[in-house]
Amino acid sequence: MSRNYFYSGRRSWFYHPLFSPILVICLAVLPLANWFLLDRDTAIRMTFIVDDYLTIGLYIIALVVVYLYRPRDNNRKQNFNFWLFEFVILGALFRELGIQHWLTQTDTTALKIRFFLNPANPISEKIVAGLFLLLWAVIAIYLLKRYTLFMIREFFRGNAVVWTIATTCAVTVFAKFIDRYPANYQRYTGEAMSLFWDTGCSSFEEIYEAYIPILLMIAAIQFARNKIRVD
Repeated sequence: MSRNYFYSGRRSWFYHPLFSPILVICLAVLPLANWFLLDRDTAIRMTFIVDDYLTIGLYIIALVVVYLYRPRDNNRKQNFNFWLFEFVILGALFRELGIQHWLTQTDTTALKIRFFLNPANPISEKIVAGLFLLLWAVIAIYLLKRYTLFMIREFFRGNAVVWTIATTCAVTVFAKFIDRYPANYQRYTGEAMSLFWDTGCSSFEEIYEAYIPILLMIAAIQFARNKIRVD
């Protein structure tokens, strides 16, 4: 039977679909405080601490939380999909640990198109990096094909889990946009961004990236109580 979670009186505020979006908006106070209340050197140091330690620690915790709150009544296919999601989180952890730099000794990163187009990079490194990217592409295509229609349907029904996942995707896109904005600004204007605005971009990018594993943990806890399953 169809359920609309917006009007479900049985759900606490934590399970309301607007919980995660409102939380992310409220948590903007942290990068704003880092930006406006600290001097530039201290603010940049704080973003490095968040990026190098806090975010990595949160992803490790997220792996454990998602496992602990996994549904106990999954069938074999659902268990397979669960481990794919865990693998995606593990990949995000490796990305934070710098796996893009581990895959090459001749370039700064092995996960960008320019790496494959650069004739100076060894073919062996290109093959290893290409297989890594192919694996993630296959997993992403499989999960998108399997869950896209379900998520669209449940999003409009107000399913808190789906809203949290949508919020996670939005935060990821926002963080990547902010990450590239200073370089794009310089490319299109010919001028470097001021130190003030560069500090703001760094604060929002690094701190909002740390919110991603937090949102994944929230989604796992919400999903454990949600009775809807995908066959």
